[in-house]
Amino acid sequence: MPLLAPLQSEILWSLITIGYGVWKERHFVALSTAIMNLAGFLMVIATFDLPDYIPLFLLVYVVLSALAAYTRNYALMELAGCKPYGSLTLALGLYEMGFLAPLSLLGRIYEGLATEAATIVVAWIILAVASHLLMRKLMRPQENEGL
Repeated sequence: MPLLAPLQSEILWSLITIGYGVWKERHFVALSTAIMNLAGFLMVIATFDLPDYIPLFLLVYVVLSALAAYTRNYALMELAGCKPYGSLTLALGLYEMGFLAPLSLLGRIYEGLATEAATIVVAWIILAVASHLLMRKLMRPQENEGL
């Protein structure tokens, strides 16, 4: 019997990835990390049963992130960092486990948010912003002054 179910291990790996991003990617995303995360994005596209337009959205995201990595634009390479990547995989895992149902209520505010794809994207944005805010909170005060 496995120690963790596949979704549980995905959520654990997502949290580890976000934690690494918070701990190590304070100032910039390394090219090697961006490349590994982009490969991970492609694996997510290939292996997950993604709803609606998420695969197309992720493919555009991967292309933009790859261009940022190719041009070594470190400001834009933040898109391919561990915090956004871990946030995406965490949002997908939470979606698969049914924990994002409360976000589907956003469809009452705006009809376009009632789709599964919108629920995942909103969760991804919330988690990515939260991971960046956590990093800012945990940084030493002298590190925050330059940002």
